[in-house]
Amino acid sequence: MHAARPADCSHGKGTGSTSDSSESVEETYGIDNLHLTVARGYLAKLLANTRITRWLSYHRQEYLGEFQKIAETDPQPEALDA
Repeated sequence: MHAARPADCSHGKGTGSTSDSSESVEETYGIDNLHLTVARGYLAKLLANTRITRWLSYHRQEYLGEFQKIAETDPQPEALDA
């Protein structure tokens, strides 16, 4: 009978996959954050155009509300460190 498989041990080989996945998240966080920032800026610029805002309000009102929420969002990276 085995005590525990390495993947189940807190000090065995299983910890490598957890470490690898957190490194992967850390590596992609910066580029994902950049993409979101660019998209948010683009939406804000589009919504500054009254013709686009008017068209959205007549034809895709649900999109307009969501786009406005995204454009007004101010990401707070400090909250992610907690």
